[in-house]
Amino acid sequence: MQFLTLIISNHTAIIHRIMKLSCPLTFSILSAYCRRRSGLLLHKSESVKQIHGGQKYTPASVVFHTSNPDKETPHISNAPDLPIVHHDGYESYLPPGHRFQMRKFNKLRDVLLHDGVISKKQMSSPVHVTKDELIRVHTEEYIEKFFEGKTSAKEQRVTGFTWSEGLVSRCRYETGGTILAAELALGRGLVCNTGGGTHHAFPEHGAGFCLLNDMAVAASLMVHRGKVDRVLIIDLDVHQGDGTALIFQEDPSVFTLSVHCGKNYPLKKQQSDLDVSVDRGTGDDDYMRIIQDHIPSVLTNFRPGLVFFDAGVDPHKDDALGYLELTDQGLFRRDYWVINEVIQRGIPCVTVIGGGYDKDIDRLAARHSIVHRAAKKVRFGKKGDYDVTSVLDSGTAIDLYQNIFSSSK
Repeated sequence: MQFLTLIISNHTAIIHRIMKLSCPLTFSILSAYCRRRSGLLLHKSESVKQIHGGQKYTPASVVFHTSNPDKETPHISNAPDLPIVHHDGYESYLPPGHRFQMRKFNKLRDVLLHDGVISKKQMSSPVHVTKDELIRVHTEEYIEKFFEGKTSAKEQRVTGFTWSEGLVSRCRYETGGTILAAELALGRGLVCNTGGGTHHAFPEHGAGFCLLNDMAVAASLMVHRGKVDRVLIIDLDVHQGDGTALIFQEDPSVFTLSVHCGKNYPLKKQQSDLDVSVDRGTGDDDYMRIIQDHIPSVLTNFRPGLVFFDAGVDPHKDDALGYLELTDQGLFRRDYWVINEVIQRGIPCVTVIGGGYDKDIDRLAARHSIVHRAAKKVRFGKKGDYDVTSVLDSGTAIDLYQNIFSSSK
């Protein structure tokens, strides 16, 4: 034990490696380490102030890396409201009847605007992610093949998509959106993307409707650029974030936490830093107990400078690919609790929408809007209140959906 203590005190990196082992000893050692190393800040910016109803992050200097060949520049909103990142280019053409609802991204924007959850002045738009940014986590060979349309028919079948230039552009905007959201969050505290969560993309190939791993790219870039020292990815999509897990297995600066249905895609699981396998049929209350048992200790002991939250809605009871039994209110409780838990600790948070599979595009888009409603409640509401009936003017999430549908038909 004396030898271990000596190693830990002399070599900072070792404690991070120990953290990645996911053993019972990990948290006690790391907690002691963090108390001694009080100089470790939650994040680079010290502009966090407490205000009634939550945290306020004063604007920080943000450097945007936009050296792409199109010479685009991002549109950045300076509105004081909750920042929303969106681009119409998140969508590309898919043939009718495709299982992936490509139209959900702009439909989600429409739902949020229609119900007054957001306004146009809150919206910022990203640029294409660059090749140099992508090869932080993807192989250069894969990115070149994907950009140039040289992936094989077999490789395309694994992804669920047929290659097109529009698909490449869509994925580049979506990944650029998560990068922009991360940059903004470091100055504003809480930012919501209307896309993102492509956690099945591996370094050398895509899979499961995921072609570029947006959260992994953004997390790696934030560390590489010196914005933060440690990043936590909380993945509550119903499917394990296998691509993200593999990418960061040997990287002590990023902690991957995945809560997923065990008997579900992918058949072969990867090893996250913390995997929580949930039984089929798990409902709201049991699910909440599970995440409340695991997330706080990781936040306390890993002490991330930035959190990415994949708020996939496929754990919903009506989802075609989920196999869990969460209700609309259950999703809201989950999203509010996670975001609030992060923000109350003074940690910047980025939300992405993750997976969701429903033939009814209106219902799916409204379901994806739950995380934005929860984020707005955290940003402007009272602490400790995450009952959906108190935040939605129409009473419940189900009533809200019905109101949206009836007014749009």
